[in-house]
Amino acid sequence: MHFNYKKMTTKQKEGLSKNKSAYLHFCSQERLKIKSEQPDIKSTDIVKVMGERWKGLSDKDKEQYDALAKADKERYLGEKQTYLEQNPPVKKTKSKKKKEEVVEEVEVATPPSPPVEVEITTEPEPVAEESVKADEKKVKRQPNKYLNFCKAHRPILKAQKPDLQQKQILTELSTIWKGMSEAEQAKYI
Repeated sequence: MHFNYKKMTTKQKEGLSKNKSAYLHFCSQERLKIKSEQPDIKSTDIVKVMGERWKGLSDKDKEQYDALAKADKERYLGEKQTYLEQNPPVKKTKSKKKKEEVVEEVEVATPPSPPVEVEITTEPEPVAEESVKADEKKVKRQPNKYLNFCKAHRPILKAQKPDLQQKQILTELSTIWKGMSEAEQAKYI
């Protein structure tokens, strides 16, 4: 069975300590020796010294660390196997239902309609009292003229052209806004 430690969930990793390589077994023993020989040495320098000593070891000297690494790997594989038997990994599946809904939406979608002139009133629509009370509780900065214009005219445009998508509505609102004079825009403060 192929097993990838990196893809394990946190719960799966609990109780499993990864096996050490021969070099890590060597380092765990040598670190204590180096620290006792040179108590003022920095951690980065300890790592350099351990690397130099590892390179200087003969293959015969490295065999004891290879044996430790092999025994540790067997221990890890045994622990992993028993853990996986007790806690089988959970596979994530994608819902076919969502894919079918997306396909249906794509098939039903209609091409965008050409721009139609919209009659614009200069008076913004009154805001409901409930939304005013909710807004009073929040500390917000006042929306700019363009946002007030969009808030007032988006429902009108949606009623006139219900088949438009959000991006198309915003594009048309922007076009209308750019065509207005500054005096007309000033009414939306």
